[in-house]
Amino acid sequence: MKKILIFVDEVRSAIREGTYRQNMKTYFLHRIAKLTVSIFSLISKLPGISGLLKFQPGKFGFFVRDTYFLTYNAGLLSCSTTTLSDITASGRKVTKIKSNFGMSLYKKWLLRNNWKSYFQTPIQTNSSKLVLTDGKTYPKDIHDWWGKDYAAIPFKDVLDAVGLYFRLSPKVLKLSDVFVEKYGINLEETIGVHYRGTDKQTEIETPSLTEFISHTRQFMQEMANPKILLLTDEPAVVNGFEGAFPKAVITISELATPGGSLGAHTRDSREPEVQGQTFLAILSLVSKCKKVVTHTGNGALWEVLFRGSTDDLKQVRNQEL
Repeated sequence: MKKILIFVDEVRSAIREGTYRQNMKTYFLHRIAKLTVSIFSLISKLPGISGLLKFQPGKFGFFVRDTYFLTYNAGLLSCSTTTLSDITASGRKVTKIKSNFGMSLYKKWLLRNNWKSYFQTPIQTNSSKLVLTDGKTYPKDIHDWWGKDYAAIPFKDVLDAVGLYFRLSPKVLKLSDVFVEKYGINLEETIGVHYRGTDKQTEIETPSLTEFISHTRQFMQEMANPKILLLTDEPAVVNGFEGAFPKAVITISELATPGGSLGAHTRDSREPEVQGQTFLAILSLVSKCKKVVTHTGNGALWEVLFRGSTDDLKQVRNQEL
């Protein structure tokens, strides 16, 4: 009875916070995924089935033949990091990635494979790039890279894998082009700034707005009348940048900027996939800017991975994880 009352209280709280639908998707999808893994594990032990299924559990998903099924539920780029970690750690050739059992915060319908909404099918003609020689292996701590000093991690070891498995979907690429045209963005004359607030403070200490403005100002002094492409989930950060750099700040109004203590991805949305695509499109543009000032988190890590370098990029961080 006590457990039932606790559950009911949690449901009421989620309804008040506007996270009910998201919480329910995660609640049920997690359990469906666990059941599915258990079934595959049992079936694969039957005579003659193991070689046919080629089932292998991972840390954040599982493999069946040449397909990786993500079961992890978190932010979009956190799911991307864990997928990269599992695939590179498996030693397997993967030709398909599916998210039917994971990435619940970015899908409208349970069990939908929304991976294709964000990334294209891997280019198998380039899969030979993933073959490592001389006994080399991929780094084993990729899932923890988000909290590290990006200049110190061996991210170049995985750039081929990033290029193979994480090509942006046509919809995301189209959105990027639309934003460039609509907002008049010249990436070669723009500083990309990514400030992650809201619930990120529960994972890592958030640097002050003053620090971000200071680093941005240093970059501005190295350029001739640059613009600032600002990606943030905090309205106060938008106000702060617009006050510090009048007429220089570009924000994409198509992306929700909720503020508060809850992450934007945890809030209920009528079109969570569209919001995810919009976020990824803007993040990709930030990664391509002439100079970048970013935070410490999975979004920032992927700006480095998409950029392929930490040159002209300032990671603002207060602690080592």
